[in-house]
Amino acid sequence: MPNTSIFQRIFQRRQNEPKSELCIEKPSGTQFNSLTEQVPETCYSPGAGESSWYPPIMISASSIASQVIQPDRIRAALELSLKLEPDDYTRYLIRFYQQGLKRFGSSWRYADIVTVLLTLSELLKPRTYLEIGVR
Repeated sequence: MPNTSIFQRIFQRRQNEPKSELCIEKPSGTQFNSLTEQVPETCYSPGAGESSWYPPIMISASSIASQVIQPDRIRAALELSLKLEPDDYTRYLIRFYQQGLKRFGSSWRYADIVTVLLTLSELLKPRTYLEIGVR
């Protein structure tokens, strides 16, 4: 395969990989029911006696990503940072958020760990969260 691009080689490899349960084309009329655990806030559950015609997940990674970078999320991250006991990092972050919002206003799209976690906590409503690491 010396004359094939890296993308062609990856595509060819992927074609030969076994497909997961959710990637297999289902015949017409087949119901999706292969997920055993779900995040209720992101899934649709049909009522009693109703068929499940689609996979239960209702939100895509790109939908989540678009929420992460919204100015309202950045403002929420700023508000949260202002509530923390200030250290060098939070002072930097506060000034960074303030300047980004001031310079670019509602057109500013920015993401960091704070905006990601704010978005995921709102969407997924986790019961627990364990953060490993220090800054």
